[in-house]
Amino acid sequence: ERQRSYIYMETQRRMKLDGAGRTRSESVKVVESYPPLPGEGERWERVLEDDGRRKTEAELARQDADRRKTAEALARRLSTQAPADRAKATRAYEQDRKEALDRINDIFVVYDIRMTGRERIDGHDTIALTLEPKPNTRPLTREGKWMQYFRCRAWINETAHELVRLNVEAIRTANVGVGMLARINLGTVITY
Repeated sequence: ERQRSYIYMETQRRMKLDGAGRTRSESVKVVESYPPLPGEGERWERVLEDDGRRKTEAELARQDADRRKTAEALARRLSTQAPADRAKATRAYEQDRKEALDRINDIFVVYDIRMTGRERIDGHDTIALTLEPKPNTRPLTREGKWMQYFRCRAWINETAHELVRLNVEAIRTANVGVGMLARINLGTVITY
């Protein structure tokens, strides 16, 4: 929730693996991440670099112009919005917020969280935690049900109370869309 208000730079590294677990391809993208505009769910990402190629000033200006057009259209729409529509949007926002809080609460429902010690990561003092799924839990959200498939190890910055690193390991195979869309195999590791 706190992170939603921040602007930050992020390096996104995506690796595609073959059946033997060898890297088939890798892409790296560096973005500036901005809070979403009111009514938008997703953050806006301004791409600075794509696979080692820095975006030109013209490309950056084009991204900025597109975002400015979106923001201006939103401002026009909000200024002419009827009170009933504004109330409906407020209810939708409150519902989205409740669902987000339910997802956060599911972390505490699904996981047995234990502090395992303190570690220094990239110059930051962190508290290391393990998150093991509890047996026979009843999460409220779809995301909470997915959490039951994964064991995690997290490092939280001691002073900023922000996530520094997260390692997620699949403890059983998970099929997305009956295995037609994706399959996450037992032992798959994701690092954030």
